[in-house]
Amino acid sequence: TDPIDYGRPNFTITGFSGQGEGTITQGATENILSVSNATSWVQGRHNIRFGVQAQFRKYDQLTEVPPRGTFTFNGQFTGSPVGDFLLGYCSTCTGAFGSSRSNYRSPTFAPFIDDNWQISSVLTLQMGLRWEYLGPWHEQNNQEGSFDPATGKIAFHVVPTNLPAKLVPLVINQDNFFPEGILKKDLNNFGPRVGVVYSANDKTVIRSGFGVYYDNLNLNELQFSRLVPPFYGQYSLQPTRTDLRFNADGLFPDLNNIPEFPAPFSMNPDNRTAYTTQWNGNVQHTFGKDYLFEVAYT
Repeated sequence: TDPIDYGRPNFTITGFSGQGEGTITQGATENILSVSNATSWVQGRHNIRFGVQAQFRKYDQLTEVPPRGTFTFNGQFTGSPVGDFLLGYCSTCTGAFGSSRSNYRSPTFAPFIDDNWQISSVLTLQMGLRWEYLGPWHEQNNQEGSFDPATGKIAFHVVPTNLPAKLVPLVINQDNFFPEGILKKDLNNFGPRVGVVYSANDKTVIRSGFGVYYDNLNLNELQFSRLVPPFYGQYSLQPTRTDLRFNADGLFPDLNNIPEFPAPFSMNPDNRTAYTTQWNGNVQHTFGKDYLFEVAYT
């Protein structure tokens, strides 16, 4: 249904080279508007820094697989690959309905504060805290849904108005079953920072640090909430020699004529933001003017 997918399908006839115009149409454009500020305040032995980082992220994605269908004709029905091709009986038939074109938005907000405290001439302590809000990626046209394992049905943030009759019993007809973006907002993203620097003598310095760091969602994962019926669906069929129901000419009918739907992708709405904890330590020792020895552990 998307003009970007118009064209010849990919097809292979055993004994001949492949034909068609490709099996994948994928791509994405990401725009990020960033605003940040940091203010420093020196008070005695304390160098305090505080501020905020914020972003508005816009991400447009296309994930058509396969955009025009792929068909293989091996001769299993008529004994001739060309015969199967002329009659439209494919031994492997794949295709998709709908469009995967999607437009996502996500705001982020991260205030922080840290203190570089010069306790003495040989000891410095660094302490900080960062809180990160990473708004779930929300599809602007509400074309998002997911499989609910408790009911065994598909649920949405906004129930589509164009549900095919055969799909109606397979969905939960309730708006806001899932929040915007399917994932629940994670408000527990606190990232502490602790560091220490100790000058044992004029030749040896010991350093150590610890921190918790949060990661953005891999944007490729957004397909798991977007490629669900009735927005999009992918088929892969391998008819048997005696099963002549699947003819390439009528393999992908109108949505209202589809007797069954492929299993949907899904995301766990309780997924929390991915994070890592990092610790490092190192010792530096200077030998004379020209040699520096360092031992580090991360």
